[in-house]
Amino acid sequence: MEQQELSEQEEADALWEEMTRKPEPRGLGAPVVAGLITSVVVAAIWALVATLTGMEFGYAALGLGAAVGGVMVATARVGSARLGKIAAVLAILGLLAAKFMIMEFGLPRRLAAEIAMSQEMTSTAVFNMRAARGLVDQDIVDWYETSNEDEEPPPELKQRFDVLMNDIGREMRGLTVSEREELVRPVASIILSKMPLSSRLSLSVWDLVWLALAMGAAHRLASGGSLLKE
Repeated sequence: MEQQELSEQEEADALWEEMTRKPEPRGLGAPVVAGLITSVVVAAIWALVATLTGMEFGYAALGLGAAVGGVMVATARVGSARLGKIAAVLAILGLLAAKFMIMEFGLPRRLAAEIAMSQEMTSTAVFNMRAARGLVDQDIVDWYETSNEDEEPPPELKQRFDVLMNDIGREMRGLTVSEREELVRPVASIILSKMPLSSRLSLSVWDLVWLALAMGAAHRLASGGSLLKE
C-alpha cells in the first residue's frame, strides 16, 4: 500500500514538474528573422493605410513595437534582456522603413492633393502637359519658360496666349478632384525631388514619442514582460 502511495506521489511530482518546467529557449536566429519580417510587414501595412487615408496614425508605432516583441518572444519561447534589446532595434528599423515608404508613396499623393487646390499651379500643370504633347506654339512655350510670374506676354503673343489660357480654364473646370490630383502629381514629384532626404525624413517631437513607445513595447515583451502594469 505504501509503495502504491509512493508511486502515485512520484507521478504527481513528475506531472507538476512537467507543467511548471520552463520551455527550452531557442537560438537567436529564428526569433530575429521572425521579428524582422514582422517589422517590415507591419511597416508596409502602416504605410499603405497612411497613403490611402492621408493620415499617419502615429499610435500605430506602438502596435508595431508590440507585434515585433510579441512575435520574437513567441518564437524564442523564453524572453531575455538580449532579445529585448534586439527587438527594440528591429522596432526602430520598422518605424524608419514605414517613414520611408510614407515619404515615397504617401507624401507625393498628399502634396498633389494640396497643389490641386491651387488654380494657378493646376493651370501650369495643364500648360506643361499640353506643351509636352506639342499642342502649344513653340514661341509661347519659350516665352512662358523665361517670363516672370506677373509678366504680360508681348503684343504678338498676347491674343494667342489669352485664348490658350481660356481654353485651359475650361478644361480645368471639367476635371474631377481625382483627375486634378493625377494631373499635378508630376509637379509634386519634381518638388519632392528637389528636397533633401534629411528634410523629407525629418522627425517631429511626436515621431520621437511614438518611437520611444514602440521601442519600450518591443523591449518589454521580448524581455518576457507584459505591456500591462504588474
